[in-house]
Amino acid sequence: MGTSNRTANIVGEGVDCAIRAGDIGDLSLVARHLFDAGFVTCASPAYLERMGTPAAPQELEGRHCKVGFFSHADGKAKPMLFVKPGDRYTVSELQFSANEDNGQIAMMLAGLGIGQNLRPFIQPYLESGQLVEILGEWSHPPLPFHVVYPPGRHQSARLKALIQWFIERFGKAGMPPARLSGR
Repeated sequence: MGTSNRTANIVGEGVDCAIRAGDIGDLSLVARHLFDAGFVTCASPAYLERMGTPAAPQELEGRHCKVGFFSHADGKAKPMLFVKPGDRYTVSELQFSANEDNGQIAMMLAGLGIGQNLRPFIQPYLESGQLVEILGEWSHPPLPFHVVYPPGRHQSARLKALIQWFIERFGKAGMPPARLSGR
């Protein structure tokens, strides 16, 4: 088993299956939906004390530092999205970005800025008070997670059992509240 935010070439690299977040991309793969994970916007108490707590996403422009993600594939930063009924706002300029969750969370914990990450990854830090949720009336669209695998009639019993376990474990109850790494 390997873990990475890099999108593996399942067929080319001989990978049996993968869990993918967001768009599947490769339409030749079989994709089974597991769950949708919601996001939370947050920052450390020290950052908010130093810079103030924004009341609207528009206040993130200018004086606030933003931490986010950049794509392995093209190196482009992913914008922060804020949606509420009848309104949508995008923040594209990030001062800091990482290519995986733990790096972005570490930057928020260090007080470098405001970020958005999956609630299940952030929840332990919210509960401990190390991070504080802000802009709670705005949401980032949930991120779908799928188990993907190549089509074919020759799947091993082990692969079938693993895929079924993913579906039973994540599909019914949703994402567990444990600290998980990667997107």
